[in-house]
Amino acid sequence: MSKHEVLYHEDFKAKQRSIVLLHGIFEPRFIEGLKTRLQETFYIMEGRPSLQAAQINCRRLNKIGITPTLICDNMAGFLFAKDLVKEVYIAYESSDEQGSYAAIGSLILAVLALRHQIPVKAVPMDPQPKVSAVAQDLAFFMGKRVAPKGVKTFVPTREFVSKKYYV
Repeated sequence: MSKHEVLYHEDFKAKQRSIVLLHGIFEPRFIEGLKTRLQETFYIMEGRPSLQAAQINCRRLNKIGITPTLICDNMAGFLFAKDLVKEVYIAYESSDEQGSYAAIGSLILAVLALRHQIPVKAVPMDPQPKVSAVAQDLAFFMGKRVAPKGVKTFVPTREFVSKKYYV
């Protein structure tokens, strides 16, 4: 094995351009609309630091018969590099003719998608629950401190994504 080969978990069997990436917390009617796509492969970004996206989207997809795969937010780059992503859906809070304010992490997905010529679609964000984050959310994970005391944190919840990235 060369130093550039990657060993996959035995269950990882994704095919080229087969994954639909979902990022953010989507309105329930968008998730309901995915019922017609039961044979497709959906990956959900965890949505650190609150993990609300993982909890809500996984529950809603399971309810309509889709078993999603949950990934760490920063695993998306790997999926793009391996040419596994076929489309990206980003949940936005508000939009105008210049772009949208979307869940943090949306911009890097949009940049990667543009680079790999993958379509990005903006979908309204579920207004409930309210997504918020505080410094403590980043310094702790599942109730356990992961950053030493005294470390500064920066925890934005939204970012602007220019319309140039959307289909």
